[in-house]
Amino acid sequence: NARAVIIPPEIHQKYSLNPQMPFHEMPAKNAALRRAAGDAVIITNADILFGERLAARIAEGGFAADTLYRAHRIDVKPELTWEEIQNPANQLPSGEGFLPPPWYLGAGGDFCLAARSLWLSLRGFNETIRFSTRAKDWQFFLSAAAQDASIEFIGDVYHLDHECGFRNTSSDDRNSERVHFGKWWDIEFGLPVSNPDNWGM
Repeated sequence: NARAVIIPPEIHQKYSLNPQMPFHEMPAKNAALRRAAGDAVIITNADILFGERLAARIAEGGFAADTLYRAHRIDVKPELTWEEIQNPANQLPSGEGFLPPPWYLGAGGDFCLAARSLWLSLRGFNETIRFSTRAKDWQFFLSAAAQDASIEFIGDVYHLDHECGFRNTSSDDRNSERVHFGKWWDIEFGLPVSNPDNWGM
């Protein structure tokens, strides 16, 4: 019963205010959220593997309608076997940290599970910032917490390290116009943030 929602390149180009960003991840995810048919929706990425504890918790079901379910991200080299990935000695430093939610916010776009009704009421990820896709997941969780949504961690995800990712971008380039994820911006301004009625294209 799988279904694909494809956002054509010309739509991304029309939306973008940054020539280095041919693809806008969060608005594309919003488009899928608006069209999802399931009672619960997981947002994740193609370079993510779910940990065994996380997969088991998803299989259990029974998720609260007012809670965003998160996972801690662990960076690993893509050439490792599944057994090697789970060995802490082979895991890369990511700087994600272990602060409690909502302050622990990094890599929120890598995994989040919530009732479709909660996604719709929170109106997805910020679509007004069009020069950057960076930290829109952080802002989403700050905004959700400001609207009394609960945030709960239920396991780990493994991020397959790759070129052009934030971790592999030099510190000199991370806040420049040269990177595909865009410059830093004030994610704490005007919380809670809400998209207009036509969010999700």
